[in-house]
Amino acid sequence: MKIKNKIFILTSSIITLIILSIFIFNKFLFENYYLKIKEEKLLAIVKTIKNPSYIADFEDIQENYNIQIFLIKKSFLKDLHFEITEKEFDSISNNKITISKLINENSETKKQILIATDYNENLILIITSPFNSIKEPVGIITNLYLKFLFVLLVIGSILSIILSRLISKPIEKMSKTAKKVALMDFSENFNSKSKDEIGELGKNLNIMETKLKENIDL
Repeated sequence: MKIKNKIFILTSSIITLIILSIFIFNKFLFENYYLKIKEEKLLAIVKTIKNPSYIADFEDIQENYNIQIFLIKKSFLKDLHFEITEKEFDSISNNKITISKLINENSETKKQILIATDYNENLILIITSPFNSIKEPVGIITNLYLKFLFVLLVIGSILSIILSRLISKPIEKMSKTAKKVALMDFSENFNSKSKDEIGELGKNLNIMETKLKENIDL
């Protein structure tokens, strides 16, 4: 296979791989990534609220971050309609573990992220935040990306053809010169203004041709 074809296949494969990677990420992984980022932001809010030196303005926090904050007595928690299991409750109360979970998972419009943590000896801090499905907007963005990347693939393919020809042309010319030298035909030199590795190799080929011709003439 000619080197220009190899370069074209390589560059086209790289561009195609990038397109497929973006498509797979948006289609299957982006929602989980978005959930993780949102959970991290909520956990940062929890850390701020639990800071003893912080004077919490719950109304301001709820309005700015679109969340709901609850401080509930531990003795009342089991009677309320929070989706916290008894095992999770024990982990929060006894082991001081922070629980983070997605609730109403079967609903497309009422999903919520719930963060529950021990606040003090008597209270549990619970934060809930709506988590709307982003499948539809991500689908629209993915389709837009695919159109853009298809155009990029076409442009990249054209550029790869140009690049492959720029690289392969001097190599083919050098190969032609080397074949003539191998047949003791010193009628052709490799001419290139390039100062890269190919130009250096061509220069060395000309030196070798000259030295070989001088030795034969002797």
